[in-house]
Amino acid sequence: MRELPPTAGMPLVWSDFFHAGERLEDGLSRFLSIPISAVLSSGTASMVVALETLKRLHPERKQVIIPGYTCPLVALAAAQTGLKIIVCDLLPDSIDLDPNQLRSLLNKETLAVIPAHLGGLPCDLTTVVKLARANGAKVIEDCAQALGATIKGRSIGLAGDIGIFSLTVGKGLSIYEGGFIIAREERMRAALCETLESMNLHATGAQYEYSFSPEELNMLGHLIGYRMLYNPAGLSIVYGDNLKKELKAGNVEAAIGDVFPREIAIRPVGELRKNIGASALKRLPQFLADNRARGLARAQKLSAYSERGVKILQPQENTDGTWPYLMLLFDDEATCNQALDRLWTRGLGVTRLFASQINGYSYLADILPDTPVPNAASLAKRCLTISNSAMVQDRDFDKILSVIEPLLKTVEEKSTINAHQN
Repeated sequence: MRELPPTAGMPLVWSDFFHAGERLEDGLSRFLSIPISAVLSSGTASMVVALETLKRLHPERKQVIIPGYTCPLVALAAAQTGLKIIVCDLLPDSIDLDPNQLRSLLNKETLAVIPAHLGGLPCDLTTVVKLARANGAKVIEDCAQALGATIKGRSIGLAGDIGIFSLTVGKGLSIYEGGFIIAREERMRAALCETLESMNLHATGAQYEYSFSPEELNMLGHLIGYRMLYNPAGLSIVYGDNLKKELKAGNVEAAIGDVFPREIAIRPVGELRKNIGASALKRLPQFLADNRARGLARAQKLSAYSERGVKILQPQENTDGTWPYLMLLFDDEATCNQALDRLWTRGLGVTRLFASQINGYSYLADILPDTPVPNAASLAKRCLTISNSAMVQDRDFDKILSVIEPLLKTVEEKSTINAHQN
């Protein structure tokens, strides 16, 4: 069997396991042109640390605003810190927060706003940062899906106050599970270090000691497995079989991988895994350049259907995305579902990004308000993703298009619909 990955993660090579000398923190700092506050057990753990830091700095503020379409882990991180979660809708057919709704939600209780750079695409932060600062709130950029993306030539994570990145499996750079924090200002970096020290996460000695703990050795074993199985044959076993089983049972959230435990473990990362990440990081710039070229070429191919009821979400002006996958947005939910019905279990790297809008997950109902977020809900229902991995060959991409194309309206049908709507 052959199963293509749902995202363009950078495969490890055996030479990555031989450390070239540079620390991962130093390599990431050079790559992003900003000091790295810490490498932790996950991007979610990093989010918890960021929120705990802001809580300590501003104890009078008790609320956090998250997008209506984002990863459930963002909500779980906020819940773990005891903050009240407020949900903000998006602009139509966009990953950008709705500025009008955001303006109405911000108040003296707001600790932070957490916009998300989804699918490797930098979101628009100009208005978000302006509104947050006017209300005394901070901005934490969720950069988990977009390491290497830029806005006006600078890394994402630097327009706001704190940036959170992920190094988990399937990301551009992976140490199987991991994440890190950056902050634009030295004062915030110092505050983050204080939080890390209070959790015993910042001391070098503690990290070396943790390198040989059962938890870390288990992660190292998984990372070796990632090196061996992150290929079409291996993925059919570790990803494809479970995907098909969960879809057959009707468990869409589990099939996508959207169901997570409530408690977020916050641990350091052992030196062995960080050394592997540091070696792999040297290959990341070329990997991202290849991703961008392939993504742009395939987006151009898909643009032929833009007048037939499907479009591609692409980087905005003055931004550069990382293209882990292509986000296709259909005019209607029915056509999207038809495409998924035909493609999801064929091993071609087609899936959904998230199962629903953030407050549509039943297992999060007790921590999220049922605030209507119609644009986020519509995006969730009408969006599918096509992997931009190099493992998705041109013939695979053409197979996907051959399934989608017959489902679309003709140009004439689309014109008639538009005329009636106007």
